[in-house]
Amino acid sequence: MAVPGPGLQHLNGLYAAAGRSGEGVEGPKLGTVVFPTQPENELIDTIRAAAVDEATIACSGFVAGRTVVAKTYRMGRDFKQANGVISLGTKPKGMMAGDGAGMGMATTLQTSTIRALETGDLALRQSGSVLGVAAFAPGAIIPLVGMEKRDFIYRRLRD
Repeated sequence: MAVPGPGLQHLNGLYAAAGRSGEGVEGPKLGTVVFPTQPENELIDTIRAAAVDEATIACSGFVAGRTVVAKTYRMGRDFKQANGVISLGTKPKGMMAGDGAGMGMATTLQTSTIRALETGDLALRQSGSVLGVAAFAPGAIIPLVGMEKRDFIYRRLRD
């Protein structure tokens, strides 16, 4: 396995799309992270990453050995990299819910990063935060604040 450097070669390999946290919790399918807009991305069982050059990586998703999606990503346009860590950006979401007893409004932010481990496996870190308020009659208002961070490991199957 190549040592992380300024390029993307250290990510070259075929990876299992199913990952787990250190506590054994099943992680998101890697296909949903690498190909978020691809229909049926949860069916992808392996993903191949191949550096095209210092700033471009080609990724292919496979189902039972058959290519179902291929996409090329460019640093600066699709992701950022610092010290071997790929940042996929932060995605905001807003939500509002209510019933006869009360209502709530909140916004969430989720950040995802990927890095290669010394073992050659991939680590996905998903960090999330929520900020909101719940209101109940008569006049009870409860602030909502929370943060969570989870790491998932995806096995490298071969170079």
